[in-house]
Amino acid sequence: MALEPLKNYWTTVFENCEILQDELKEADKPIMNHCQKLEFSKGTLQSTFTFTFASNPFFSNDSLTKTVYFTDPQTPSHSVGTEIKWNSDQDVTKKVSKKKQRNKKTGQTRVVEKTEKEDSFFNFFGSIDMKAIDDLDDEEAQQQEDQMNCDLEIAGIMEDEAITYSLEYFLGVAKKDDDDEEGDDDDDDDSDSEEEKPK
Repeated sequence: MALEPLKNYWTTVFENCEILQDELKEADKPIMNHCQKLEFSKGTLQSTFTFTFASNPFFSNDSLTKTVYFTDPQTPSHSVGTEIKWNSDQDVTKKVSKKKQRNKKTGQTRVVEKTEKEDSFFNFFGSIDMKAIDDLDDEEAQQQEDQMNCDLEIAGIMEDEAITYSLEYFLGVAKKDDDDEEGDDDDDDDSDSEEEKPK
């Protein structure tokens, strides 16, 4: 008999991982609650993350993957992510704003919709081709480079922390930082020196 996934497991892991929690926005959390499994595999010059989801009202994909490819261990060449098949009005990566425009000649007004990118963890699944940056204007090229750097940072944290210590983060008992441990040692040294002072 298969065990049922723990409720809101990966949402809790992300929220309890201090260096990752800001990446998961409020609108992302109800979606992440449906994540049942997060897996990581690493090749010589590629890394792949696979998120498996239960049926949910947000998108129709069963799983979302993100693979980052490298020309060498330090240099990403491109990334390929799953195209998320969002259900109607559920795309948390985009924001639609409406603005009235007046025609100067006729005086008539019309409503124009503008779609803008919204901060969301699910932007992680976008595909980026660093080799094509030279063909973009400066602003678009910078946006692509910033997104790749952000994706690499998230990938590194998930690999080293969120996946490796997922149970500890879920239970809220993740290992202490070295700084905290060093601070404890300093406190011990102070108390020892106080005891050694002559009365």
